[in-house]
Amino acid sequence: MLNTELKQSVNSDFVGAGSLSEAIDDWEISLGARNMSPKTLEAYLAAANQLNGFVESSGMPSDIAYVRREHIELFLSSLVRLGRKPATVHSRYRALRTFFVWLTETAYAIDSNPMKRIEPPILPESPVSLLQEDDISRLLRKLDRDKSFKGVRDNALVLFLLDTGARRSEVCGLRFTPDKSDTNDIIDLRRGLVRLLGKGRKERIVHIGNRTADAFARYRRARARQRLAYRPEFWLTAKGGLLPNSLYQIVRDRGKEVGLSGLRPHKLRHQFAHQFLVAGGRESDLMALAGWESSAMVRRYAKSAQQERAIEAHSKLSFVDRL
Repeated sequence: MLNTELKQSVNSDFVGAGSLSEAIDDWEISLGARNMSPKTLEAYLAAANQLNGFVESSGMPSDIAYVRREHIELFLSSLVRLGRKPATVHSRYRALRTFFVWLTETAYAIDSNPMKRIEPPILPESPVSLLQEDDISRLLRKLDRDKSFKGVRDNALVLFLLDTGARRSEVCGLRFTPDKSDTNDIIDLRRGLVRLLGKGRKERIVHIGNRTADAFARYRRARARQRLAYRPEFWLTAKGGLLPNSLYQIVRDRGKEVGLSGLRPHKLRHQFAHQFLVAGGRESDLMALAGWESSAMVRRYAKSAQQERAIEAHSKLSFVDRL
């Protein structure tokens, strides 16, 4: 049961700072002005609106001047009780932290940030299982035998995911306008250079190997014969440009065809990070290639096969064997 102190009504003599819902509307305008990615914008607003709904349904004060640390902690606890995944609770925490920092820096001028002393929810590490090389080879052999347009396209897609670790949104966002170099993301297949638009709308150049570049060239030739070849999206479906959800389904279904249940694009991103480090790649280079700004993300992805890499390293460096 909620503490009655947390549900108390506001003092009628107090001039409020504005309701949560009004503040959220203004925050949405502010976020939009920052040219934030639609996915991030959606996640931020979902967290703030869920907090507002919780406050209202619980009978707590809805004026932001009265939102306290305890209110937010109760909201986060309710998500845990509802069985939300730790990653979801952590995401809501991060979004609310950004929201209340914004509130303290705007004309709302709340006295203090209620998030200031709230510890982030514990995010248990759950390493993603990696694919075996035999599984990957079996998948690629199956795709290589499919000479249909979808087969040629899907082969290039899977190779690109494995070769670059690109995110779904980055893959689907590839543009193909040969007559306009500034909007053609297939920069140079001979050199294996492709431009991606990553999080925060930041551009970066990634490199693809010869096999992926050859698959791109074959797909480009097949693409030229399609009815929708005039479209600016590089990846085409029967209805238009490829969407992130469709890419998820393509990878999942292609995995099922060769007995790999649960295959998804993000798993291929983990595979890319693992193979890059196994091959001796530097963490700083991996950060640049994967579009990460924090080394914490490198460590998180590297965790998936840290022990495997450590054993392999020891097999080469064993002190006893060198005696």
